[in-house]
Amino acid sequence: MIKRIIRLLMPFALIFLAFSVFTSIGVGHLLSDRADGELVDASVQKEDDIFSLMVVGKDRVSSLADVIMLVSFNRTDDTICVLQIPRDTYADYGNDNYYKVNGALRTLGADGMCDFFERSFGIHLNGYISLDLEGFRNAVDAVGGVEVTIEKDLKYNDPSQGLYINLSKGRQVLDGKKAEMLVRYRSGYARGDLDRLDTQKRFLMEMFLGLKREVNLLNAYELANTVLPYIETDVNASELISVALSGIFVDDEDICFATLPGEAAVSDISGGSFFVMSKPSSKELVSRYFLTTDTEFDRNGAFLHTGLKKFKEIYCSDAENDPFFIKDLK
Repeated sequence: MIKRIIRLLMPFALIFLAFSVFTSIGVGHLLSDRADGELVDASVQKEDDIFSLMVVGKDRVSSLADVIMLVSFNRTDDTICVLQIPRDTYADYGNDNYYKVNGALRTLGADGMCDFFERSFGIHLNGYISLDLEGFRNAVDAVGGVEVTIEKDLKYNDPSQGLYINLSKGRQVLDGKKAEMLVRYRSGYARGDLDRLDTQKRFLMEMFLGLKREVNLLNAYELANTVLPYIETDVNASELISVALSGIFVDDEDICFATLPGEAAVSDISGGSFFVMSKPSSKELVSRYFLTTDTEFDRNGAFLHTGLKKFKEIYCSDAENDPFFIKDLK
């Protein structure tokens, strides 16, 4: 009987987790006390109180990570925090020729990339979920599309990636193909990938709320059959079920997002564009929401380029790290 229940709930758990935290997309809840609204500091809690994952969306052509998120579930408060990591973030993970963090997936694999974040941020991660973008498109189609508002016309072509974007502004229902166009577009934004992350937040919020209304145990199998072939994870099934089912009942008003604090910068050496992490602000944000270990935050300076003055200034300075609330999306 127990095994039968697990088989019944497993597809629903994966569906909820994959949709709730994928797409560069990210969904989360403030770690807040329900009585007085005070933030709960994750650093003072025990390992059993917090369940954390690395979630990546994989580009089908380059094998780079198009979406990177660290997701933390606080069992004490039934709240979740999702930290988006800009894919252009400068990081030295062992590749001598490519220093953007999205390349860690291709160089280290999902398991190695997960270990890299654990060592660098001094946190405990229970595992990872990796989702192919083709799975994302199929998932959107499986739920009948997602209704969103596009603020301006979006047009971009890159034959080398097989990427062709042509979306008109206005309120509309996007199928899987058009949804991928929206969440991958960034060339016409003033802040590039940072604005793309904000767009993804809005998209996922619409999708997340729709899933909470529509997905149930009766149709979860159909959705699971669509998504499961594109999901890789090393997380125990019982843990996934526990987290997923707990998240279903979280109030929408509690949901928020956070982006790794820092600024965009251009390398004086290569001329490449990067996002540089602010160490003090990132340390504060990560220690607030994730279970920290005895390891010092970025103790090996993996996110610091000591030879570039601008990079060092950003890395050592404070930056905005306010969470992004669902109420701001409506």
